[in-house]
Amino acid sequence: MKWSTLQSKAYGLNINDFISEKFLDKLRNEFKDKDVDVITLQITVRDKIRDPKNDDAKVEIISLSNSTIEDTLLHNTIVDVTSDENFEKIKKVIDNFKIN
Repeated sequence: MKWSTLQSKAYGLNINDFISEKFLDKLRNEFKDKDVDVITLQITVRDKIRDPKNDDAKVEIISLSNSTIEDTLLHNTIVDVTSDENFEKIKKVIDNFKIN
Protein backbone atom coordinates (compact mmCIF):
# COMPACT_ATOMS: atom_id res chain seq x y z
CA MET A 1 0.00 0.00 0.00
CA LYS A 2 1.27 3.46 -0.90
CA TRP A 3 0.24 6.60 0.97
CA SER A 4 0.53 10.15 -0.27
CA THR A 5 -0.18 13.27 1.77
CA LEU A 6 -2.22 15.63 -0.35
CA GLN A 7 -3.70 17.76 2.41
CA SER A 8 -1.99 19.80 5.07
CA LYS A 9 -2.93 22.45 7.62
CA ALA A 10 -0.95 25.68 7.34
CA TYR A 11 -0.91 27.54 10.65
CA GLY A 12 -0.91 31.32 10.34
CA LEU A 13 -2.11 31.39 6.72
CA ASN A 14 -4.85 33.97 6.22
CA ILE A 15 -6.68 33.46 2.91
CA ASN A 16 -7.65 37.17 2.96
CA ASP A 17 -3.98 37.94 2.23
CA PHE A 18 -4.48 36.65 -1.32
CA ILE A 19 -7.51 38.85 -2.04
CA SER A 20 -7.36 42.48 -3.13
CA GLU A 21 -7.62 44.79 -0.12
CA LYS A 22 -9.70 47.16 -2.26
CA PHE A 23 -12.26 44.38 -2.82
CA LEU A 24 -12.30 43.45 0.88
CA ASP A 25 -12.78 47.12 1.84
CA LYS A 26 -15.77 47.40 -0.50
CA LEU A 27 -17.29 44.31 1.12
CA ARG A 28 -16.64 45.68 4.61
CA ASN A 29 -18.27 49.00 3.64
CA GLU A 30 -21.30 47.19 2.26
CA PHE A 31 -21.67 44.93 5.32
CA LYS A 32 -21.17 47.56 8.02
CA ASP A 33 -20.58 46.27 11.57
CA LYS A 34 -19.74 42.80 10.20
CA ASP A 35 -16.48 40.92 9.86
CA VAL A 36 -15.64 39.78 6.35
CA ASP A 37 -13.36 36.80 5.71
CA VAL A 38 -12.64 34.71 2.66
CA ILE A 39 -12.93 31.07 3.74
CA THR A 40 -12.33 29.22 0.47
CA LEU A 41 -10.08 29.88 -2.48
CA GLN A 42 -9.86 27.37 -5.32
CA ILE A 43 -7.26 27.47 -8.03
CA THR A 44 -7.36 25.42 -11.19
CA VAL A 45 -4.14 24.45 -12.90
CA ARG A 46 -4.67 23.08 -16.38
CA ASP A 47 -2.89 22.41 -19.59
CA LYS A 48 -3.01 25.28 -22.03
CA ILE A 49 -5.71 24.68 -24.59
CA ARG A 50 -4.30 25.02 -28.06
CA ASP A 51 -7.38 23.80 -29.91
CA PRO A 52 -10.81 24.24 -28.25
CA LYS A 53 -12.25 21.49 -30.46
CA ASN A 54 -9.77 19.00 -29.02
CA ASP A 55 -10.34 19.66 -25.31
CA ASP A 56 -8.23 17.01 -23.58
CA ALA A 57 -6.48 19.35 -21.14
CA LYS A 58 -5.53 17.90 -17.77
CA VAL A 59 -7.12 19.89 -14.93
CA GLU A 60 -5.95 19.88 -11.31
CA ILE A 61 -7.44 21.75 -8.36
CA ILE A 62 -5.70 23.43 -5.43
CA SER A 63 -7.98 24.49 -2.56
CA LEU A 64 -7.26 26.74 0.40
CA SER A 65 -10.02 26.64 3.00
CA ASN A 66 -10.98 27.18 6.61
CA SER A 67 -13.15 24.39 7.94
CA THR A 68 -14.29 26.12 11.14
CA ILE A 69 -14.76 29.65 12.50
CA GLU A 70 -11.87 28.92 14.87
CA ASP A 71 -9.59 28.14 11.91
CA THR A 72 -10.73 31.34 10.21
CA LEU A 73 -10.00 33.49 13.27
CA LEU A 74 -6.65 31.78 13.97
CA HIS A 75 -5.64 31.78 10.28
CA ASN A 76 -5.25 28.01 10.11
CA THR A 77 -5.86 26.98 6.54
CA ILE A 78 -6.30 23.57 4.94
CA VAL A 79 -4.26 23.25 1.75
CA ASP A 80 -5.68 20.50 -0.45
CA VAL A 81 -4.03 19.41 -3.72
CA THR A 82 -4.30 16.66 -6.31
CA SER A 83 -0.62 15.67 -6.48
CA ASP A 84 2.61 15.73 -4.48
CA GLU A 85 4.15 17.94 -7.16
CA ASN A 86 1.36 20.51 -6.80
CA PHE A 87 1.73 20.41 -3.01
CA GLU A 88 5.41 21.33 -3.23
CA LYS A 89 4.70 24.09 -5.77
CA ILE A 90 1.85 25.75 -3.85
CA LYS A 91 3.80 25.47 -0.59
CA LYS A 92 6.78 27.22 -2.22
CA VAL A 93 4.59 30.00 -3.66
CA ILE A 94 2.79 30.58 -0.33
CA ASP A 95 6.03 30.56 1.68
CA ASN A 96 7.63 33.08 -0.70
CA PHE A 97 4.45 35.21 -0.76
CA LYS A 98 4.29 35.35 3.05
CA ILE A 99 7.98 36.39 3.25
CA ASN A 100 7.46 39.37 0.92
